[in-house]
Amino acid sequence: MVSVMQPYMDIESSRSYIDELYSPDPQKCLDAIICLKNSVIGSNRQKGSVIAQGVVPRLLQLLGDTSGTVGDRVRLESAVTLGSLAKGTDQHVLALIDLGVVPLLLQVLLTAPTPEISMDGKTKVLDQLNEACLRCLRTVFQHAAAPVHSIYQDPALVPRLLSLASRSVTCQVCVATILTTACKTTEEQNALSKGGAVETLAMQLDSPLSDIQLPALACLANMCYQNHMVSAMVASASTNNTVHGRGEGEGDLLTVASSTLCNLLLEFSPSKEPILESGGVELLCSLTKRPESALRLNGIWALMNVAFQAEQRVKSQILSCLGTDQIFRLLADPELSVLMKTLGLLRNLLSTKAHIDRIMGEHATHVMQAVILVLEDPEHPADVKEQALCILANVADGDRARDHIMANDDVLKKLMDYMSQDCPIAILRALNLKRIADED
Repeated sequence: MVSVMQPYMDIESSRSYIDELYSPDPQKCLDAIICLKNSVIGSNRQKGSVIAQGVVPRLLQLLGDTSGTVGDRVRLESAVTLGSLAKGTDQHVLALIDLGVVPLLLQVLLTAPTPEISMDGKTKVLDQLNEACLRCLRTVFQHAAAPVHSIYQDPALVPRLLSLASRSVTCQVCVATILTTACKTTEEQNALSKGGAVETLAMQLDSPLSDIQLPALACLANMCYQNHMVSAMVASASTNNTVHGRGEGEGDLLTVASSTLCNLLLEFSPSKEPILESGGVELLCSLTKRPESALRLNGIWALMNVAFQAEQRVKSQILSCLGTDQIFRLLADPELSVLMKTLGLLRNLLSTKAHIDRIMGEHATHVMQAVILVLEDPEHPADVKEQALCILANVADGDRARDHIMANDDVLKKLMDYMSQDCPIAILRALNLKRIADED
């Protein structure tokens, strides 16, 4: 028999060795699996050969054996080997999916014991078995064809996965990543929140390890996207951790955290108030000054969401904290998406007649300069200039603010130029501007 210490094995020339996987002797079976595992690590060629020879069904059979005949160590090594195969090519993963690896992994995770934490060998192997299954499932779920919705077929599965998260750092990372990939619809968001995901993930934000925080934040971001009910739960459970002191030295973590805030601040989200009370505006304004374009975008995008139908005091807070100089810098940002969200912010700030008049009374010069800056730039596409014209349309809706348009020759000339060209973005989307131009 091939020694279990042998680091590499040529599968093609080892038919007799493969046969030992089917041995009724548990030790021989275990030795064969260990050598098989060692042979496929780091070698896609070996992974493909193993799959082609039909070994996977035997590994699945051993993993799913609960009779006690093969032993937990055999089941563990089978799970580890399957996890290694799942790290091969897309075709390898697809083969595993077609052979039914996902439902079996979920069944093992649902039924495998989780004894009290102790140092005895059996308990250690059982924990390792659960961890190996979670690792394999996490890897398989990265494939586009993975049946991620399977975790909702049994209502006990989500709570079970969440309970396993507490077993180790690896389990926390795997569970959060698995749930993130399986959270794409409102139904799935609600199922995760009902299963207790918000509370578990919020606790993971308290971890000092960014490896744990990042997948937790990613999952929370998916869960609260355009879902007001879940957003309220996330806000109450994790707002302070999301807003303050989480990953400021970790670019990826801060990017995901700020994305989570964007989702929490969508439209009429009940999460807005607690986030604002936790210093959210100050944090978001600071993000717009970061060198990373993704952070600038998330910062200005979230501020745009905060300003949507906000109270005057909130709008004034944004303008005071952000400052007109920073607004001009953002309008000159090399990233078009940052420019568009900045214009969206100005548009949301300049809404409601009373708010428009008050803001223009204090910042008219800068607002008009910003609009002219955008309209006169020949490099800007039509949709950017449309946003600038929509800002003017909002200004024109004010009782007193419209006078600032009437008094600005540059703006009026630009409007007349657009209208003489029969420009639809000026005529069809800004009819009140046309009225002003006619009055001039």
